[in-house]
Amino acid sequence: MTRLSSAQWRYCAKVGIATALGYALTQGGQNDYAIYSAFTAALIVGTSVGEDLATSANRVKGTLVGMIAGIAVAALAGPSILAIGASAAFTALIALAAGWGVPVARIGVTICIITLAAHSTNAVYYDLFRALNTLIGIVAGLAVTFFVWPVRGPAELQRTMRDVVSVSRALLDAVVRGEQIPRPSPRWLARASSPSAPRPLSPR
Repeated sequence: MTRLSSAQWRYCAKVGIATALGYALTQGGQNDYAIYSAFTAALIVGTSVGEDLATSANRVKGTLVGMIAGIAVAALAGPSILAIGASAAFTALIALAAGWGVPVARIGVTICIITLAAHSTNAVYYDLFRALNTLIGIVAGLAVTFFVWPVRGPAELQRTMRDVVSVSRALLDAVVRGEQIPRPSPRWLARASSPSAPRPLSPR
């Protein structure tokens, strides 16, 4: 079993606190809408303030896009195979055309499909309460992020630099002792040379 670091223990505790807070603040009936407030609060909590803010923005954008598409299609056509497929494609198109990316599109498509498949008769009511509870979850998650063991970018950078220095020191010690340094595997080299791999900053 892997031994957890202090940062990992803090993350687990923060997720639990945020989820409980989101559930406690649910509006519209906990049996109906708690999944959105509690689920969103849990998803918002990450490893740093910057990451949590980015996740929050994606949730808001995705909820907005999914609400618009779901309510529009429910009012015009109602649920059907063609309507659900077309509305999912339309939701993704809006998110990508706005430059919000695939993560936002996924959130929006999920909301749109649930609206049409399970709540087409009360789409406006459902989406308004879902949006409200999503915002409650975001507030709960960010409150925990900012006030319960907040981890900011500089702290993460310092921790990463310490790890890099430690590994580099061990590598240099091994070189001095004349130990054989294991060569990177072909799979690792292929991944490192892929277009999506991070590149070093060019000198200015």
